[in-house]
Amino acid sequence: MTLTDRLDRWFAPVWAAPWQVARVLWAVSQAYAHALRFGRIGDVYGATDMIYTSPLSSLNEYVKWSYTTASAWWLLGAVGLGCTFAGGRAGKPGVVMYLLGAWALLLEEALNIKAHDRLALWVAFGLLLGPLAERGTRAYRSPVGRWYLLVVYCAIYGSTGLLKAIHEPGWFDGTVLPAHLTLVNFSGSPLALWVARQWWFVFVGGWWTVLFELAFPLLIWFRRTNPWLLLVAAVFHLAVVALMDVGAFSYISISMYPVLLHPEVAERWWTALRARWSPAPGGGSSP
Repeated sequence: MTLTDRLDRWFAPVWAAPWQVARVLWAVSQAYAHALRFGRIGDVYGATDMIYTSPLSSLNEYVKWSYTTASAWWLLGAVGLGCTFAGGRAGKPGVVMYLLGAWALLLEEALNIKAHDRLALWVAFGLLLGPLAERGTRAYRSPVGRWYLLVVYCAIYGSTGLLKAIHEPGWFDGTVLPAHLTLVNFSGSPLALWVARQWWFVFVGGWWTVLFELAFPLLIWFRRTNPWLLLVAAVFHLAVVALMDVGAFSYISISMYPVLLHPEVAERWWTALRARWSPAPGGGSSP
């Protein structure tokens, strides 16, 4: 097979319907994150008494939002999320509007910009590359947006897994997870405290976390292992939601899984689901 043949195969149009699900899930995850910012407008985004800067941006050294201006930026982000949720031709403009509004506020936080906000930004670039305008289930579009997201997720999971394996031996002897589960600012719920005392869970959970993150950049590309890996990833993030408070990070991560799922597998599952629930020709339900 020549290089041209391979490129034609890699960039052949794929089933576009998963982007509709991912768009809605991402909008919902950001609605959760954006709603929490509303209560902090006066203390963080519209306050001028404490200014933090970072290498990312020194915008807030020169421009300081008032409460009214910060509220307007928040409202722009909220309208953008509404457009993103609605989809169609409003989908991508909505993503852009949300990014403008949200990051006009986040740059005021500087050093306090959270990991889930950075992840949401990287994912948003993928949405802008994807076919958000499609509404039906019969469209086939370029896979460029999916390739982009695959690279982003492989980099995130792979790098964190590698750093854990090299620099944090506590993931392998069962000492890291109890420490995380008892942190006052990020965990400490009754369930988390109970789990932290279960040695078998924290020992297996530590190994499972590192091996999953290291395996992701390898197994996500193969059709046979792709769905199982995403299932493990979803369980991982749901466990994080149940045991820790890391904002919208897990919700944002899972939001793109419909796109990361191999398109042929996703289409086959959808076809099987429709065949099961669609009325049979005779008037009854298909078996």
